[in-house]
Amino acid sequence: FTLKDARGLLALRDDPAADRREVRRQARDKIADIDARIAELRAVRDDLARLVAGCRGGGPAAGCPILTGIGAEPTGRN
Repeated sequence: FTLKDARGLLALRDDPAADRREVRRQARDKIADIDARIAELRAVRDDLARLVAGCRGGGPAAGCPILTGIGAEPTGRN
């Protein structure tokens, strides 16, 4: 949670009209956000691992497949 997210949840504690369903909904939404971020990070990690595997580590940096891959156009992933 960000501080803003935590403040929003904690504000529900002081709201007499708020109930646990709202707290649960917000927490579940946050889980969905976290899951999406994890999936994105895994994809980035996999892409970088493929680039590292394709680099033998010798020669000028200008021809490095890691740098070439990082500088390439995105493949449709946001």
